[in-house]
Amino acid sequence: MTCIGALATRTPAEMLATMRTVGIDRVTLGTDFGQKVNPHPAAGLQTYADALNALGMTDAEIRRMACTNPSALLGLDA
Repeated sequence: MTCIGALATRTPAEMLATMRTVGIDRVTLGTDFGQKVNPHPAAGLQTYADALNALGMTDAEIRRMACTNPSALLGLDA
């Protein structure tokens, strides 16, 4: 779901509510930014993480969804 940039369809607050409902253990954060109308992928993901943090999500929760969960899905956590 896009919630940052020119193509946003949801707000970060809506996404945070969904993440809390589903549980951060079942969520991954990623980006497909890079389109002409949107920021560079790294900058876009940082903006999203900052928005979630400003809404009360902890650094540890963000790291879990952006690093730990995707690594586990790829079998890189062993």
